[in-house]
Amino acid sequence: MLVEYYFPQSISPARLDRYLSGGWFRSGPSLFRTQVLCLEGGVFPVVNIRTQLEGYTFSKSLRKILRKNDERFRVEVGMASVDAAKESLYTQHKHRFKGFIYETLEEFLFSGEIGDLFDTWEVRVYDQLELIAVSYFDRGKGSLASLLALFHPAYESFSMGLYTMLKEVQYGIEAGFKLYYPGYILKDFSGFDYKLRLGYNQYYNWKGKWRKMDRLSEELFSLDKIQYSIENVLKHLDALGIHYQVLYYPFFAMGYLEMIEEDFLRSVIYIKLDHAKRAFDPNLQMVIEYVIEEDLFYLSWVRPNHDYVDMMNAEFSENFFKGQVVDEGMLVRDHLLCMENSASAVVAKAARFIHEEDTFLTGSWL
Repeated sequence: MLVEYYFPQSISPARLDRYLSGGWFRSGPSLFRTQVLCLEGGVFPVVNIRTQLEGYTFSKSLRKILRKNDERFRVEVGMASVDAAKESLYTQHKHRFKGFIYETLEEFLFSGEIGDLFDTWEVRVYDQLELIAVSYFDRGKGSLASLLALFHPAYESFSMGLYTMLKEVQYGIEAGFKLYYPGYILKDFSGFDYKLRLGYNQYYNWKGKWRKMDRLSEELFSLDKIQYSIENVLKHLDALGIHYQVLYYPFFAMGYLEMIEEDFLRSVIYIKLDHAKRAFDPNLQMVIEYVIEEDLFYLSWVRPNHDYVDMMNAEFSENFFKGQVVDEGMLVRDHLLCMENSASAVVAKAARFIHEEDTFLTGSWL
């Protein structure tokens, strides 16, 4: 599956370790894993990484950051909590986030859930009495999973995001943990590469194996297959002179939520076909998507649905909708016209629907 969710009622430390080792990470009260992300106007493969703590030593440059900041600031590690000072840091830090942004720190960590589902801890950094940075991490039996780091913008020159991550690693080593999960990086997007400065890194290859980072270039990702399939469709559309737009769809993960009845689009890339018959219903769009789990091409009428966007209680980063990213809300399949196992077949069927208006209007689609 391109995207998977798990909503545990309870989760033991050992069980959390198993999920982390399978490429999962936490979002609010759920565990989640995705092989792709639509972010800042592009689509990128997700690369989950981890650092081995047994035998770990900080590099010279990391020791310098630790020494410099340890001399100036006071650090505490303890159970996680949310208060006004931390919410203030979250608000000041929001502009640095990419993608979906929760309205509050409380929403990010707990999404309104009450209880101790996860064993969440925090690193607090003080300049004298003022809280200037905080980071959060979950504890498993032998693993730590980093969640979020916040810092006051006045202290950016002190590498606070990296510093709190180093303090989490330091805590993990001293407490006898074996693995540290700093989250993920994105292939061909450098925004999260600072996590690689830890060294001793491994990546998850989506086939159940953790491998050394120097083998990352050998991997073929699901996004590679999706892009190849979409490009195949475009060649056939070009050959027939059919006009189209290729769009990135950041809400694709909603299509994988089983508790939602709406038939949401679940393709991170789709092709919107331009045709005269859209005037029949201005809200309808004819699209082609490639569904990787079924290795099939879908041709559908879809329409925007803004209700669920409003219900998400989330904001979007500044460049969320730039470039080829669709900004028409979440897309729901109004009618699935056909499923085909080849690009040529789905384009042929699309051409029929586009050019035979009488066939569409009478409902004799197939």
